[in-house]
Amino acid sequence: MKKLFNATIALALSSMLFFSCSKSDDVVVKNEDVLVKATLIAGNPQADPGTKTEIQGTTPYWSVGDAVGVTNVVSTNAEFTSSITSPSTTATFSGETVSGDLFAYYPYSTAGVGTSGASIVLPAEQNPTATSFDGRADVLVSKMFTVDPENTTVSGLQFKRLTSVLKVVLKNNAGLPAGEHPTFVSLEASSGLIGTALVNFASQSLSLESSSNKVTANYSTPTIEINGTDAAYMVVVPQTLAAGTTLTLKANTENYYIEKNITVPASGIEILEGKVTTLNIGLGSTNVTHHPVINVTSANPMGPDIIDNVADSHKIEYTIDDPLAGEVISASTDVAWISSFDVTTSGIVEFNVAAQEIGALERTGHITLSYKDANDVVVTVTQKKGRILATLSITSGTNVNSLADDKGNTWVCTTDNGVSFVLGNSGTTYFIQAGNHNNEHPSHLTLTLSGHSTYKIWAVEAWAASQVEAYTHISIGGTQVIQSPSSLTNNAASCGTRLSVENNPYKTGDVVINIQKTGKPQKDHLYFNKLTILYDEN
Repeated sequence: MKKLFNATIALALSSMLFFSCSKSDDVVVKNEDVLVKATLIAGNPQADPGTKTEIQGTTPYWSVGDAVGVTNVVSTNAEFTSSITSPSTTATFSGETVSGDLFAYYPYSTAGVGTSGASIVLPAEQNPTATSFDGRADVLVSKMFTVDPENTTVSGLQFKRLTSVLKVVLKNNAGLPAGEHPTFVSLEASSGLIGTALVNFASQSLSLESSSNKVTANYSTPTIEINGTDAAYMVVVPQTLAAGTTLTLKANTENYYIEKNITVPASGIEILEGKVTTLNIGLGSTNVTHHPVINVTSANPMGPDIIDNVADSHKIEYTIDDPLAGEVISASTDVAWISSFDVTTSGIVEFNVAAQEIGALERTGHITLSYKDANDVVVTVTQKKGRILATLSITSGTNVNSLADDKGNTWVCTTDNGVSFVLGNSGTTYFIQAGNHNNEHPSHLTLTLSGHSTYKIWAVEAWAASQVEAYTHISIGGTQVIQSPSSLTNNAASCGTRLSVENNPYKTGDVVINIQKTGKPQKDHLYFNKLTILYDEN
């Protein structure tokens, strides 16, 4: 039940009872009691409306989802639910219960009701609004009423609030900048403030079966400010805090951590049943500590820098303003291809990236740096698209003057000294034949890819139709990037000669692949039937 209420809480609930069948595990029936359908209509304009479960302005409302329990404290504990779809000044609750003298209470307890009362778990972690407390921690109990088959309408049903509310107002005497919003405000006492409560219907009172000395108001969005006006509302059990004991306040905002120990005055602090107790707490400079701040000073994945598409290790360099003793930074990621974080070296977060698959698109991941009481810092890591593998294969339909690879690129084929080359075949194997037995020109085959932008060649595999001595060199824009004397091997796809390039910069211009026969006699044929090129196009 969420609701801000006046200092005097006399609760009235006008009620009728209409009941749909409730689930069997919500109703405990002994001795085959006869169930009676009834309807509770809550909301009496003549009565103090303080029982409503939230507030809008100064008007209290029943909340969507509110449910009350109805019990005879012997054999039944029935849930009565409301059908309202928006906050309302009146609400109809429906359920089924036995005939006889009954009590209604809020919130409905799934733990059941025994002769000693209803056991209700009241959360120590509460989620109030800017003007209202967390209704999950509120407890209401009605006076006794009677229901039987002849009397299913109950009017003038009176409720009593058994819990109390602390209104914590923080006064900014510490010079905090405007706009600091708590993410939580907590109070801790030497006595139990909240816990599992037992509602005694006969005495209309509440006691704690188990307790927590700490209660916290949590805020997932900026809700209240530290301005001496806004308040954090916390539901607690009624009690008097003893003189001389310590009440500890803690809070956390976007940029500051707050802690203050308050000595309870000689008169004690009375926290009365059904009322609001306001605690005005002034904050001095000694109560406020600036959060640590993570500063990323160098990170090669940041900004315009994009990491390469190969498997590699990288690092992020950082500093921390206002560090905490014994605390260590941690790192996490939202993608599987970033892994193996190492934070053992102060000021450095190391990590690994996996290689891109061939042809994969550029991808982006995020690394989140976390440190106690500091705002997380997210580093964006962008990895280049995967390398491109183009395959040029000689088939029966290949035009020997220009060859198309599987990426749609066209390679223009030429030979030296005007020696033409022809498409030949040996059975089902096709190849380019450069040179012949009847001339003495060296066999020299050049394939040129024109009209493209910037390339980085990583590796080339070339196949010969037979074992030949040759060397291969590759140039881009007139600059040689590969030269490797080697033997081109046979025509099996797994037996190509692979030429790799290390630390190869991007080059602009035509890509030229030259395969030249170096064996004797020079007039012999050069057979070529397949070539693959692994490259990046910037």
